[in-house]
Amino acid sequence: MTTYRVFSEDRSVDLLVEAENERDALNQAAREKGYSSHTQMCRDHGEESGEAVLKAVEVEVGN
Repeated sequence: MTTYRVFSEDRSVDLLVEAENERDALNQAAREKGYSSHTQMCRDHGEESGEAVLKAVEVEVGN
């Protein structure tokens, strides 16, 4: 598992999640905000152009 920081441009979402890959991290963060997936979150926010509502970056977590 990899740790990802998932966030939105406006910083209304800013989470650390553990996931297998970036896509899973985006979906997990969207579910934590009450959506079934990141795709649904994008649709609900009017981002039908395919632009992501959330971004995920891999982070290293110290021991």
